Amino acid sequence: MIRYLIRRCYCFFLLSFLVIGCGKPDALWTFQQITEQNYQEIRYFYDQKSNSLSGEPDRFPMYPGGSVGFLAELEAKIQYTSSDERDKVQGQVIVKYVVNREGKVRKVSILQSLSPGLDRAVVKGLGNLKYRWFPAVINGDAVEVTFIQTFDFSLR
Repeated sequence: MIRYLIRRCYCFFLLSFLVIGCGKPDALWTFQQITEQNYQEIRYFYDQKSNSLSGEPDRFPMYPGGSVGFLAELEAKIQYTSSDERDKVQGQVIVKYVVNREGKVRKVSILQSLSPGLDRAVVKGLGNLKYRWFPAVINGDAVEVTFIQTFDFSLR
């Protein structure tokens, strides 16, 4: 009997810890929390062919400052490598990536390469974003969304 009570108490504390420690799911954020952190929807890079969603999400992924904030952060993080600058490499890198249910960028793949150094810089920049995304939502549930984005590199 005592073992049974100890086991039940242990399970209760474990479940309590998981509920408190994990917090609430991202899809359940309140409108006030979203506006306080200046999260704005980004639809521009949405790849409708790669998404297995029926149509579009109810709410697209959001990033603090929207596409302007997202691109400004990437511009600060993605720099020319010294060898590419010396060789005067210019052009486009096209990248496909997924914003998952937790708001993290995953599954980054290069669709059009420019140089190994610039490809690595783009992948690293997407992987080291300062903020997490607020995930896309369909019927109150967070879903993954695929984006395809072009990065232009030019020497001025």
